[in-house]
Amino acid sequence: MNRIFCLVSFLSVILFTSCSSCERSREIEEKKKKIAMFNAEELEKAKHDFYVADSLSEFYGFELEDLKQAFVLEKNEQFQSKGFWVLSDYAGDKRSLDFFPEVEEEGQMLLVSINDKRKWRFMKISHKESDFLSSDSVKSFIGRSLSDEEADKVYRTYSLSEMICNHNDAVASAKKNKLKIEYYEKRVGESKEPGESLRNMNNKMFD
Repeated sequence: MNRIFCLVSFLSVILFTSCSSCERSREIEEKKKKIAMFNAEELEKAKHDFYVADSLSEFYGFELEDLKQAFVLEKNEQFQSKGFWVLSDYAGDKRSLDFFPEVEEEGQMLLVSINDKRKWRFMKISHKESDFLSSDSVKSFIGRSLSDEEADKVYRTYSLSEMICNHNDAVASAKKNKLKIEYYEKRVGESKEPGESLRNMNNKMFD
């Protein structure tokens, strides 16, 4: 009787272990499928975002080159690490000016105020702040009312700043999504079975 009991107990343990092992295997396979699906979805999303960003960077690039025609890049190679875009009307000698707008090469817009002692002051303007001329802080910084012509030149300079920033953002987004594409393509490739990868290669050869 003891032998029979031991045998039944042993078989029960084996059966339980086998069922547990099967259950774990199913859980592992389910997790693998979910991860593979997630990677495939992220890959498609990265491809879509790359296409959008790349298209925008190309569009902004054309617009930017058109805007730059009215500007001059001023840069003293000896003292400056970056240049500043100014309208051709403001390029060169600034001794007759008490105010003018400019844009750093990276896209930051600056308002420049020059007092009677020829001391320069700078005020940063966000490329997302289109109504800045109406703010009290800007009015106080400039120190006088701008003519319609001057205001128009300020907003033309703002347009350049906005376009440079938009172009830089689109280029950065395209680069980021290109890296994501490479990453998820690798992950998707790793999740495929060897037989499936071989079949895909054969299909490509005979397409």
